[in-house]
Amino acid sequence: MQHSPDEDDPRRTEADDDPPTHHEFPSGTLVAVAADDGVAVEIVACVRDVGADHAHLLENTVVLLEDAHRRVAQGHLSALVQALGALVSDQRPLQDRYLAHARAGHPMIVVNAPDAETANRLWAVMRDHGAYDGTWFGRRVIHEMV
Repeated sequence: MQHSPDEDDPRRTEADDDPPTHHEFPSGTLVAVAADDGVAVEIVACVRDVGADHAHLLENTVVLLEDAHRRVAQGHLSALVQALGALVSDQRPLQDRYLAHARAGHPMIVVNAPDAETANRLWAVMRDHGAYDGTWFGRRVIHEMV
């Protein structure tokens, strides 16, 4: 069944406002997990209400499909480089952790948080509305939200 989101639906995207994929979070992305799509929709609405730019819900099926496409498109050399990079970076293990959440049926919420202060403010709102396992991908640091 294809979902046709309305204008206010957090799953709605526009060509210039597409959410990042789970394996390409740009600097300033705050990622969190929700128990289900209903909770995630509420979280996205709440962070938008407090002024968050580019808040999106990533359904678990979308995350899993993106990962499958990435694996097919990735060559052997690229896979080796990523594996070696994972030895010195936290990003791949974090991405794998979010994939595990997606496999368990949990959606992700991604929000633009350009600085740590914004990330902490948005995380408080997200957590208060049911988000968990948050991570902020800062410019030079990856910060797990608690």
